[in-house]
Amino acid sequence: MLISKILIHQHRPDIVHETYFSPYKTTPRGCKTVITVFDMIHDKFPNLYPKLSERKNKAKAIQKANHILCISESTKNDLIALQNVPAERITVTYLGVDKPANSVTKNMSERPLPEPYLLYVGNRGPHKNFSGLIRSLKIINSSQNFKIVVFGLFPFTTEEKELFKNEYIDTERIVFVSGDEEKLQRFYQHAVAHVVPSFYEGFGLTALEAMVCDCPVICSRTSSLPEVVGDAAEFFDPARPEDIASAISRVINQPSKRLEMIEKGRIQHKKFSWEKTAKETLQVYKKILA
Repeated sequence: MLISKILIHQHRPDIVHETYFSPYKTTPRGCKTVITVFDMIHDKFPNLYPKLSERKNKAKAIQKANHILCISESTKNDLIALQNVPAERITVTYLGVDKPANSVTKNMSERPLPEPYLLYVGNRGPHKNFSGLIRSLKIINSSQNFKIVVFGLFPFTTEEKELFKNEYIDTERIVFVSGDEEKLQRFYQHAVAHVVPSFYEGFGLTALEAMVCDCPVICSRTSSLPEVVGDAAEFFDPARPEDIASAISRVINQPSKRLEMIEKGRIQHKKFSWEKTAKETLQVYKKILA
């Protein structure tokens, strides 16, 4: 913090684009400040994330910024509603997605698991509704002996293992995997579908990654997810495990439906790119300097 403040005052930039929520003014006089708001999770779910200082610091950082970037219309609307920020101070700049390092192939000899599997990616915080996905497993109507692959950083917790036990879920059906981007790409490429059961997403980057890898997406009809996946996904109500199960069943039991979803995903993901993100961010810089 101190080093960055010293460097800013040495070089005296025209704009500082802050990458964290600092409640303090760090820029010299005349320097404009831009900040990116990725989501409003802590404000929307204060009972799940009760640390008040995080919300206070974020609110102060937002109020002192000359302009705010939001990564989805959903996040923008939440910011306006929850912090009363004028719409003219906000610009939506969607995130992009990196193209796969290797071409998308379905070479079965490279398949990471012999059985068909559904893929869950990322952390399993309260708003991610991982427990809702687990509760849906015993309801899913399928003739396939499929597994759930959970790709992330941290192995299952004691509480999660207890959830599996209480829901009578065969733990051999649930596989935890960790690894790099190339490994994740391979799991996307060979999954029956990627499931996003979140109550809230600021953007839903994993859904976009899945579409780039020709992986069908089954996700919540909440927050930013409909913006990102368009008409390429199968939707469900994340608050209802039976609705999650129904959506999954519709996809895993219909190969023709999955092919249709893949084709739609190929069209949808082309609407997002880092080049577009950069161009739109530059336009904001020019606007606030004008």
